[in-house]
Amino acid sequence: MKKKMKAFLVLIPPLHHLVLHFYLKYDIKKRIRVVTQTKPKQRLTTEEKKELISFFKQFGIKIQPFFYHFEFVKTVTGKFIKYDVPEYFLLEILKKYNESRVSLATTEKAELIKNFTYFKTVPVIVKKQNGLWVSSNNEFLTQEQVHEKLLAYQEVVVKKTLDDRAGGKDVVILSVDDQLMTKAEQLFNNNYMFQEVLGQSAILNQLNTTSVNTLRVTSTLLVNGEVFIHGAVVRFGKKGSRVDNAHAGGGFVLVDTDGCLGELVYDEFGRENSLDALGISLQQKELPNFQQLLLMIQKEHRQHPYSRIIAWDIAFDINNQPVLIEVNTKGPGFWLHWMTQKNNVFSNEIITELLDDLK
Repeated sequence: MKKKMKAFLVLIPPLHHLVLHFYLKYDIKKRIRVVTQTKPKQRLTTEEKKELISFFKQFGIKIQPFFYHFEFVKTVTGKFIKYDVPEYFLLEILKKYNESRVSLATTEKAELIKNFTYFKTVPVIVKKQNGLWVSSNNEFLTQEQVHEKLLAYQEVVVKKTLDDRAGGKDVVILSVDDQLMTKAEQLFNNNYMFQEVLGQSAILNQLNTTSVNTLRVTSTLLVNGEVFIHGAVVRFGKKGSRVDNAHAGGGFVLVDTDGCLGELVYDEFGRENSLDALGISLQQKELPNFQQLLLMIQKEHRQHPYSRIIAWDIAFDINNQPVLIEVNTKGPGFWLHWMTQKNNVFSNEIITELLDDLK
């Protein structure tokens, strides 16, 4: 009886895997309900299901419970995209590809200037690290000295430093007054920083003047040392918002391989709208030095082999120079790219390399 019970338990996935699968399925189903208010749901054909089963079987993956993911992709894009990775497996890949102990240190937002040397970063006014006040030159400060430094600014960016969650949840812009430090302490406690407010490029300012609008580029460091760029989008905030993220009500547009902004705007559910319909008119569509920027990302990524999948958030300053805002190693947001490209963001070779590592 004990042997039978042990054999039965082996067949049951760990509880946290079941909970994760349920949550991800619920999230996708919610998105499908929203997007099908404006377009019909696209179901997988019998032939498409057979293709998926055959392809994922070689990696030991039973893909049938994840057909809902591919139906969501098909509903949004209008295409059957076989070479895609459901979020459930992507999270497992990230665990293997991005060493969490190193990734945390690499993405610590107050230290970007040290860890990513090819990029310009937003100037740090002062940072609080593990309860200690530290200047941008790594000099220890008293609270009175911090207050004095902040008085030189009208408003500042306040950002949590030991977190790389998406959604703009850990970034606020506050006016400098007598209550500033109290507000920051209530929001973020021990690990946060004050940064200057970035003046942004006129090109990106066209999308929304109140938010700092950023380019999101996602890259993977392959086993042969090459860096593959999956795609690029520009994210911008809703009118009046200071945050650019889609989860906070903003939108995003495609940046094509020539560095030109697309005409269609997407939200996190995959709903489409045109820039014209939103009252946005682009006088200039081409991002400056886009190809050079991609080369910078490839060069920089090779310096970080412990973080093999990175999402880069990059702004452009008033001189159209790229400025690294932050990097994300937990949620690269591949969905941003297949939504806007309406195509595979993984080649057969790359998805094979990724899924082989799950065996």
